[in-house]
Amino acid sequence: MRRTQIHFVILATVLLLGSCASGPQPIPLTLSRGEARLTDIQMPEYVREDLPYDVIISIESEGTPQLKRVCFRWVTAEISTFAPSLYCYAMGGTFGLGSPCAPWTANPGPNSSPFCVDASGIDRDIPGRLKVRIVPVDLRTCYNMLEGQVEYVSQNGTVCLTNTVRTSVIIEK
Repeated sequence: MRRTQIHFVILATVLLLGSCASGPQPIPLTLSRGEARLTDIQMPEYVREDLPYDVIISIESEGTPQLKRVCFRWVTAEISTFAPSLYCYAMGGTFGLGSPCAPWTANPGPNSSPFCVDASGIDRDIPGRLKVRIVPVDLRTCYNMLEGQVEYVSQNGTVCLTNTVRTSVIIEK
């Protein structure tokens, strides 16, 4: 009898741990033909004014959307003094508006005006990646993120914007 109870407890523990590990999975968002979504943006962490930098943007799409331009802006995102939850870091640590960490973001600071690169300046040699060369000007040391968004033409001919992606940067003077 005692041995049966021990086996039951072990089985229950294994099942409980297994159910935690296979919790609810996010439902993948499907894209319609010609629709695009950005998943990541990368560039060197340290940035100086008037030097060229390659920005790599990861993009998902069904089909090949007609890109019009990629627009960027420098952002000052201040984190409030309250400690963000571990969920924020598990979700990539993005602290912009609409992100999982938005409740821990203080009022946004100054941002730059948007600057864009037209379709001729977008390198699409690697599938799922866009490479854009930028030369930062009028940088402020308070900027700590680069934000990017792509403008494209949908299947029905309307001009659309993708979601916005951000990456952390440190401005060097």
